[in-house]
Amino acid sequence: MGEVRPPEEDGEVTAFWRALGVPGLADIHTYFLPPRMLRKVRDYFDAAGPLVGARWPIRYKWSDEERAAHLRGLGVRMFSALAYAHRPDMDQSGRAVRRACLADHPFGVRDGRCGAGSHCDMRARSGRAWVLLACAAAIAVVALAGCGSGKPGYCTDRANLENSIKGLSNLNGSGISGLKSQLTQIQSDANALVNSAKSDFPNETSAISSSVSALKDSVTALPSGPSVAQVAAVTKDAANVVSSVKSFTDATGSQCN
Repeated sequence: MGEVRPPEEDGEVTAFWRALGVPGLADIHTYFLPPRMLRKVRDYFDAAGPLVGARWPIRYKWSDEERAAHLRGLGVRMFSALAYAHRPDMDQSGRAVRRACLADHPFGVRDGRCGAGSHCDMRARSGRAWVLLACAAAIAVVALAGCGSGKPGYCTDRANLENSIKGLSNLNGSGISGLKSQLTQIQSDANALVNSAKSDFPNETSAISSSVSALKDSVTALPSGPSVAQVAAVTKDAANVVSSVKSFTDATGSQCN
């Protein structure tokens, strides 16, 4: 993948994520706050508060609905509320905002919160959100097919592999470690399918082996806080696995469906 320059203006965002080969973006640094807190945050930035050091006016002083619509227009498929408690006795309002945000915008990220006096590891959290988005986007095109009795053995192996790929969408916040663990199951199921079907479908099974191997390499290389380019590589490789399995599913439709 060649170097992709990050966008500097909103109008460049769509071209950016398309050039990366990903189906959209996850923005884990957006804020949807209680009205009073939101006004104070905006005033602080406008006045160049001491933690900012320079005047930094907020461009998007819009309603929650307008900002959510703007994010969708940029291709942002998941975003955060980040209404965490950064001082004592603030958690209740933060919870209310998170619940409201998820109710109104179900593709929002269920962001964590920081206790009083703690610091959020945003890099690690961004890595988890990006990777889960990458997998969910790829998994979306998998169509599971039933396999009845009296059919070739590779039909069961195919169903097992499809289910293990689908399992990537149920990592429940386990992040990169959960992704690596699930990949082990995918590799096992892929090997079983290749061994049982390679004599009948050499091209399709070879594509499955190659795509799973590439996904293994890109996932193994992920640090705890992956870069955009690293996540884009995982997204592309996960989509290739899905594509290769779908090709095998199409080729074996008459035998297994």
